[in-house]
Amino acid sequence: TLPGSDDFVLTINNSAGNVVWRGKASEWDPATKLMVGEYRVTASYGNIEDEGFDKPCFEGTQTFTIKNKETSQVTVSASLANTVIKIACTDNLKNYYKDYTFKLARNTAEIVTFAKGESRAAFIDGYKGTVNGTFVTESGAEKTFSKDYTGLAAATAYNMVFDVAGVGNGAIGIGPHIHESSPTEELNKSDRPESTRSLLQQRHHTWCLLLLSIKVDTMKLSILLWRHLLHLEGSEEDAEDKD
Repeated sequence: TLPGSDDFVLTINNSAGNVVWRGKASEWDPATKLMVGEYRVTASYGNIEDEGFDKPCFEGTQTFTIKNKETSQVTVSASLANTVIKIACTDNLKNYYKDYTFKLARNTAEIVTFAKGESRAAFIDGYKGTVNGTFVTESGAEKTFSKDYTGLAAATAYNMVFDVAGVGNGAIGIGPHIHESSPTEELNKSDRPESTRSLLQQRHHTWCLLLLSIKVDTMKLSILLWRHLLHLEGSEEDAEDKD
């Protein structure tokens, strides 16, 4: 599901790379002032190293400048950083094998298991991974499948549909048909918190000092989260301190 604005962590770094503020978007005080200078703000949700079902990771960074006695408006675009994997089986495979299990692994370490009938999508770091499958016939005989994948794209859903071939010919082949798509379905807009949906619907009627918005962009899916705003303003005192 898509995160709400409350769920994003904001990190503001100065030109030296030092963190000047970090916390949940809901914790930001609009009255906060920053010294005149160059900054970078990062909006993040989740952790790319935390892989599995229902574990999307969004990341985005934007640089901005604070000038004396001026207010800066900053927009951060946060995109899905994960690769999305879905596994399904054709009726032919389901009829031939009474049981089957798939596992995603990396360097022999298991990432996530797709048990028989699992329909959820897994969110992983797509730079490297292995899909392992185990299939059991009615007689109890097992057949395995294993294939390595590298460089799978972020913000892309890979739908792996497994099928069997050669049934009745003495040689049974198993392999996936892979379809790439936008992960829109896995990040269903209807799963957003009601408060966020209401704000989106009413954003054209909202009056406030809009100084930062978080934009979640997953290919065709684009949503603006306006709830928490950054007040970024320089002052003469700040300029003097910098000098």
